Amino acid sequence: MSNINFEEYKLFSSREYAKEYTDILDKCKIEYILEKTTPFFDISFVRNAGNENMVLKLQPKDFERADQAYADTNSIDLNALDKEYYLFSFTDEELFSIIEKKDEWNEFDYILAQKLLKDRGKEISLENLNLIRKKRMASLSQHKPTPQTLIIAAYFFAFIGGIIGIVLGLQLLWDSKKLPDGQKMYSYELSVRNHGKIIVLIGIIILGLTIISFLLKAYEGSELSSY
Repeated sequence: MSNINFEEYKLFSSREYAKEYTDILDKCKIEYILEKTTPFFDISFVRNAGNENMVLKLQPKDFERADQAYADTNSIDLNALDKEYYLFSFTDEELFSIIEKKDEWNEFDYILAQKLLKDRGKEISLENLNLIRKKRMASLSQHKPTPQTLIIAAYFFAFIGGIIGIVLGLQLLWDSKKLPDGQKMYSYELSVRNHGKIIVLIGIIILGLTIISFLLKAYEGSELSSY
């Protein structure tokens, strides 16, 4: 199976933890790729470098379908849960925040938040859940604000021939983020990325000229010392 059209969906610290998801995906006939990754793939795994860290990949078009399949499969009985679980102490506003920012929470907490709100007489309809999801997607799809200070600093370091300028330029040019539906987008708008491209070119040219100048001086010095 080619993994060209597959994107990271979730990370797991072991194959056993991933099995809960892959069993559901198998049942729903959703194609996926489960493969090992290095501890540096996610900084949270560094402290567990000996674990069999796994990354689960799906086609972006299947992200929402997989979320729904997990939610349908994992019905939650509030009476069976430990009442010490932290979500039980959340206010209605805090539970609504979980619904609004689903991408920042795990699936269990997202489903439990809905259950708790329903139990409190504040059930969110499927139609409203879809509206909330679309609103969140629209918010996350916005580009970051233009980083004026970073652009100025990048130009400065590029003109003095510093590698830092090139690195900052590449950050402006390539920095990206992944949306909850699996799509990837550049973090900065085109005008900012164009600055990044110019900064990288300036940095490479100045750095190249600096190296050439250094080599010429070194060569001239060696020539003079030979006389």
